[in-house]
Amino acid sequence: MGYNYPGHPLLGLLLMALYTTGLAIVLGYAVLNSGSVLLLTYLHALNNQVVAFIVALGFKPHDPAFAFDIGIYGMITLAIAAFFILRDPIWRSKGNSLP
Repeated sequence: MGYNYPGHPLLGLLLMALYTTGLAIVLGYAVLNSGSVLLLTYLHALNNQVVAFIVALGFKPHDPAFAFDIGIYGMITLAIAAFFILRDPIWRSKGNSLP
């Protein structure tokens, strides 16, 4: 039934695919701008810890598919951020810009 979206096996699969794609765009942008995978590692760990911290505080959404963190509302926010990130010319540069 899904770890992150209990009760939504098909919608949960779609939401997790969209979330990981959006997060990959944000993290990929960080790597392309900084030239370091250490920033990527830090941001990924920060993402996981923020969600774990919010859950540890006692926040448990009624329906995770419609929550703000990894639910549909969070996906909308992530899609807006990814849209603006993808407009940066760094994605169109020829060759690898990493050292």
